[in-house]
Amino acid sequence: MAAGNSVNDEIKEQRQKLKGKSPKEKFAYFWEYYKIHTLITLLVLIFGGNFIYTIATRKDIVMEAAFVNMVLAEEFDSEQEAADFVSWAGIDSKECEAVLDTGIYIDYDGGDEYTAVNIQKVMAMVSARALDVILTDDSYLEQTADQGYFADLTEVLPEEMIASFEEQGKLLYWDIPDDDKGEVPIAVDVRDSSFFLSHEVPAWFCIVSNAEHPDNGVKFLEYMLLDE
Repeated sequence: MAAGNSVNDEIKEQRQKLKGKSPKEKFAYFWEYYKIHTLITLLVLIFGGNFIYTIATRKDIVMEAAFVNMVLAEEFDSEQEAADFVSWAGIDSKECEAVLDTGIYIDYDGGDEYTAVNIQKVMAMVSARALDVILTDDSYLEQTADQGYFADLTEVLPEEMIASFEEQGKLLYWDIPDDDKGEVPIAVDVRDSSFFLSHEVPAWFCIVSNAEHPDNGVKFLEYMLLDE
């Protein structure tokens, strides 16, 4: 806009320039004059629309499990298994979903950057109450059990389930610090689940002590052992 011109003067000037021009010429002039403004407006609309769509269609997470140092079966599909679990548990899949976080590897002997990032990732998820279940090996369990990550399973699992696992020798007992209970079961041996590549490698199922959805964590344990 020229200095001293009003908005109305500017509009009149633009109309005068377009007078007598063909539609194609008018479009070319419009694009040249307003293309930056138009592109910015389009980008705002696109990103704004995507943000609104994401918020509107986002599902509630009703169970999240982290697989730490787990070698899964070749045919294992985390998204499909999560969807199958939701369906099996009778959860409304239109409103809710489960999340299985695989590919988390922590090597305490290696001490590399990847391990440090994954340690922080799991810690952050536990602190934020974003995790309900952790499935892991001996190494990670032994490093974190004293930190109070894992729930006393007698407070979460049904008595008959505890008795069954006890009879099968599948419970791992641990003396959790800062309580007076002594040793309590904190993990179930689920290595025989079809989820895993080898049934010889330890695989411990733990409910996170501050889990937001412990009941769904128990259902996930039942689901994992369906075709054991």
